[in-house]
Amino acid sequence: MERLEAAGAVLVGKNNLHELAYGVTSSNPHFGAVANPWNRRHSPGGSSGGSAVAVAAGLVHGAIGTDTGGSVRIPAAFCGLVGLKPTYGRVSRRGVLPLAYTLDHVGPIAATVRDTALLLNAIAGYDPADPASSRRPVIDSVPAHGHSIRGLRIGVPENFFFERIDPEVDATVRDALARAESIGARCTPVRVPDMAALNAVARIVQLAEAAAVLGPLIERRDDLGEDVRALILQGRLIAATDYIDAQRLRRRYRSEFSRLWTEVDCLATPTTPATAPEIGQTTVRIAGEDEDARLAATRFVRAVNLLGLPALSLPCGLSSSGLPIGLQIIGPPFDEAGVLAVGAALEDADVGIPPCPQV
Repeated sequence: MERLEAAGAVLVGKNNLHELAYGVTSSNPHFGAVANPWNRRHSPGGSSGGSAVAVAAGLVHGAIGTDTGGSVRIPAAFCGLVGLKPTYGRVSRRGVLPLAYTLDHVGPIAATVRDTALLLNAIAGYDPADPASSRRPVIDSVPAHGHSIRGLRIGVPENFFFERIDPEVDATVRDALARAESIGARCTPVRVPDMAALNAVARIVQLAEAAAVLGPLIERRDDLGEDVRALILQGRLIAATDYIDAQRLRRRYRSEFSRLWTEVDCLATPTTPATAPEIGQTTVRIAGEDEDARLAATRFVRAVNLLGLPALSLPCGLSSSGLPIGLQIIGPPFDEAGVLAVGAALEDADVGIPPCPQV
């Protein structure tokens, strides 16, 4: 907030969110459910649902969210916005209630890629008050108008990311990639490491770390929603050996993933396998299979937190029911400028959606 004010931003206020930022519905037991302005029966995603809705509804030009397992990118995808999870350590987390120390990120949400980049420029940089803050110099991340991605190598995963996915999401994302090729990018099929295993490791790390942070709240029954309470209790059951093994596997998978950057400049995937579920919906049906709504929403985004990589979600189309669909661009560490440049080039090539009709 200090950095935004120093850059000239006008701070309007706080937004509703999933309780303690620990969930993806933004149905808060104390302040009510946040409604998606594209269709108010549907969830805006979470945990930063209020931030996304404030932008989508035209109340503000940009907002800040936190992302521990997708909580900036999921609301951005569900609400037809641009959301960036920067590299771990790029933006200070000072003043933010911790959830999982080694997974927490702070990132901007806005209506356009360049607005998102402007917000990143304002908030990025070293902060000695955050032990995880990086000293790496910050560069201007706002893409130039007319920026070319000719010759850029975009990796399109052959495994995991296009499996168990809504056909409309699949087709819309592939249309966006075809547009990327039409403006000169090279879309290259690649095989990524075991993302299902990465998700499992990320869940162990998050559950254990969140239980350590939020454990003292467990006895305050009247102050804690049942879904968050259940997650804290689940985290308390994880053995120290399991947490240590998860961190060991994290290092191994991070090393495996880093080899991809010798083959491609970025990865392109769907942000979520389906569009926003209805408020209160606990399961979703995707490609003929029922799946837990929370696990489905985080399936393509959670592992990126474990790896600490920069990832951008931008809108690439609407479903037949009029709900936004998100495209995720994942880049090498500290290449926020690169993923934003890809997003801006696609935005300039008319890959996107019109403003929310409720505005």
